[in-house]
Amino acid sequence: TQQLCILKGPAGQGKSVLASTYAYKNSENYSLIAWISSETLESQECGYRSLAETLKIATYQPGGEKPRPFPELQEEIFKTLETSSNPYLLILDNIEKLPDHLPQKGGSIIVTTQD
Repeated sequence: TQQLCILKGPAGQGKSVLASTYAYKNSENYSLIAWISSETLESQECGYRSLAETLKIATYQPGGEKPRPFPELQEEIFKTLETSSNPYLLILDNIEKLPDHLPQKGGSIIVTTQD
């Protein structure tokens, strides 16, 4: 089963610190802990591309010249996490809008948001 925790509140209230503390104190329960910073669209995309590389998912289209479209890459990451037999913790920090689809099983997700 998948566990989802949403930490919502104004900036500067300690949501990210709480998520980080949880990850540190519970690291032995997860084989993968991934932190996706969503301060900007660029930082979010960079975080997902880094996670894709960790998961051995191709980040470039065949031929290696063009990066894969972000929505396609994000979807494959989520499917890979869902089918993994290893528990994961995915932290989506400072996100404005949740993705349409999140992994539905296999791990835990913490979302921090001001909205």
